[in-house]
Amino acid sequence: MAQSFSGCRVIVRYADGRADLEDDDGDLQLGADGALLLTYWDEHGPVVFAGAEAEPGRFELTARSRPRRCTLLREDARTFAGSWAQGSDCGTLRVEIPAADAEVEKR
Repeated sequence: MAQSFSGCRVIVRYADGRADLEDDDGDLQLGADGALLLTYWDEHGPVVFAGAEAEPGRFELTARSRPRRCTLLREDARTFAGSWAQGSDCGTLRVEIPAADAEVEKR
């Protein structure tokens, strides 16, 4: 069964020291087949990452709207964290599922 989480907090950090970007209205979908879809907004518009679980808890994603790649690790029921790269630009990415939604997932 697929799981869908709205209102996720997405925090993008840039390795070059630019100010962090935060979107408190990201969407995360986890498919029963290990697929992951993450959508959020940055300064250039929507970012849509899609990919699959490469190994338990580790997802390899590619952005649909730009040449950006991302690796996310599932830290716990509420948190995914990892790194991203687009050409010479890179940084980290953190996704926090709202607590109420994470509690539903545990049941």
